[in-house]
Amino acid sequence: MSRIQAFVLQARPFGESHRLAVLFAREEGVRRVIAHGAAKPQHPLFAATQVMTEGSFLFRRSGQGLGSVEQGETVRAFAALHENPDLLGYGLAAAELLIRVVGDDEQMALRIRMLYQPFALFLQRLSEGSAPGIAVAALILKVAPYSGIALPLICARCHEALQESRDVSILSGGLLCAKCALLPDEQHAWHLSEGASRVLCALIATPFEQIGRVSVRPDTEREVVDVLHALMAEQSGISLRALAVAIATDPRFMRP
Repeated sequence: MSRIQAFVLQARPFGESHRLAVLFAREEGVRRVIAHGAAKPQHPLFAATQVMTEGSFLFRRSGQGLGSVEQGETVRAFAALHENPDLLGYGLAAAELLIRVVGDDEQMALRIRMLYQPFALFLQRLSEGSAPGIAVAALILKVAPYSGIALPLICARCHEALQESRDVSILSGGLLCAKCALLPDEQHAWHLSEGASRVLCALIATPFEQIGRVSVRPDTEREVVDVLHALMAEQSGISLRALAVAIATDPRFMRP
């Protein structure tokens, strides 16, 4: 057994008294475990294995299949997420992103542990009132290289360096310069509003750790997260159901 620090990405009941959980551990990466006794409200693991909670766990590694946790205590609970179902939805979308990128790849599960601190920073931003869609968009850009996607400020067609771009090619997998955006086979490229273009290019150019609290108009936020979600789905096959649900149920995006 070993002591690990981990975020709970997903959790569901298993039998009458246990939980199946997906942990994202600083030491182990993404791991699926049985949390013994965690479904009992009086059990110490009950609070520690709530989704979007960071805990310290006594972890038993299994050669094959599920690992297990026998003991645990809460390190950070991110209460704002549990009190706001809309924010929690965006947290679950980010959790799904990490899980989908890892898949069943054991090596990827270990490699992605480098994202432990960025994920912690994402949850902090979400809790402190940053625009949730933009927080998810920034995390998508951070995780993108692990799913085989690169999105630099370079035209995906002619490779010209860009300061800004109003056009994103889902099929070509990146930004387009004004000239390439006019090519016949790019007629279905995503043409961004000026505000969305400015925000997206700033997210690409700014290191994830240096992005502060972001406040933008809801329509700009929706545009940025939608184009990145579409790009990721086309280029890596990763479509996030939890993100689609979060956007569809977010009252800021609902028309009267």
